[in-house]
Amino acid sequence: MNNPDIEQHKTLYISREESRSPLNIEDYFDVDKKIAKPGFKTLDGKFNWHCSCVASYVTSPCGVYFRNFLANMDKFMGTNDSTLDDKAKYTFEQCYAELTTCMKKYPSYYKSILDQYSESLQDVLNDQLT
Repeated sequence: MNNPDIEQHKTLYISREESRSPLNIEDYFDVDKKIAKPGFKTLDGKFNWHCSCVASYVTSPCGVYFRNFLANMDKFMGTNDSTLDDKAKYTFEQCYAELTTCMKKYPSYYKSILDQYSESLQDVLNDQLT
């Protein structure tokens, strides 16, 4: 399987100056918006629960609540008829309450998500079910 005629690795040498591309501070902070897929909210306004931006919250001060919330969100959204599954809805509401209570204790850390996530629980449920 290993063919000695095929080069498997390449070495690239660049100077220190070549390795430093100019990047101003505005570009640095906008790089996610310019390159990344939609963030926590998609272009149509729905929540993107699987956004890579969520990853930083999994290990945050409220990480335990966040992981529990996401796990139950998947369960809740995975039911065929979420409106009929009272246990899933109750668990989701409980996880939501725990998460938002914790996040409000750290407003500076969760500023971006709290700004985007200012809707009530019923609005979130309606948004996901439509």
